[in-house]
This record gives sequence, structure tokens and C-alpha cells, in this order.
Amino acid sequence: MKSALFVQSLEKAFKVLEAFGSGDQYLSLGEIATLSNLDKAAAQRCVHTLVETGYLEKDPRTARLMLGKRCLDLTYNLLRTNPLVIAATPVLMQLGRDIGERVNLSLFDGTSLIYAVRTPSGDDSYFVSALIGRRIPAFCSAGGGRRFHGFPWKR
Repeated sequence: MKSALFVQSLEKAFKVLEAFGSGDQYLSLGEIATLSNLDKAAAQRCVHTLVETGYLEKDPRTARLMLGKRCLDLTYNLLRTNPLVIAATPVLMQLGRDIGERVNLSLFDGTSLIYAVRTPSGDDSYFVSALIGRRIPAFCSAGGGRRFHGFPWKR
């Protein structure tokens, strides 16, 4: 049972945005409805609102939809205010320069890791692996072996 404070229409909007996790850059309204488990009318209302607010963009030629640049604003705001990212970034950048390799900072989310900082290496030939926000199962990563608890710089 969901709380009385739960906003179902907001949940639907996030389901629409999460439909783009399927790997396709562009989706039709029908595909969004199917992937988000919403009826077409609900998906259409959510899509319209998300286009109007810039979180989705519509190709004027095909009417297919893609994530909008406003989604990046959310990522930027999360990263610029996260205490671990703020404290670790200069250290990671210096370490990457010193050793000449990519250095990553990932955040735990349940049983997954999400890359929050990825410094470039000499061989960043695999584009998708270098993107922040990439989520992988923790057991598939060297970072998944031990979970870090606490923030030592907080007093």
C-alpha cells in the first residue's frame, strides 16, 4: 500500500523517462507506453508535459521522442552537491594524472554501482564505458568487492 503522500502522476512521468533505458535513442509514443506499462492516453499526457518542460525532445520530422537536455541539469545538480563527489574529484584527477590511467568514483545503489566521476585515460576507446551515470551490477566490478560506509570528512 502506497502512502497518501505518493503522487501517482509523478511516478508515471518517471516511468516514461525510464523507458529510455531500453537502449533506443528515439522512441515512439506507442513504444513509450509499452515500455512504461502505461496506457497510451496516460503516456501521451506525460510525454506532452515532459516535452513542454524540456525533459523530452521530439524530432519534428518523425515525431519520435528522445531524452531532453534538461535531464542533464538533474545530473549536474546531483554531482555538484554530493559531498563525496566534491571531496573526491580533485584527488581522483590528480591520481589519474600521476598514474596515466582512468580513475573512477562509483556510488552504491542497492546491488548496483553508478559511475559518478570518470577521469580520462590514454585509451578511452569505448565511449559508453566512459560515461558518468552508467550503472552496472556491483558483482561485475572491482569496486563491488567492498562497500564503503561513512564520510570521514564530515565532522
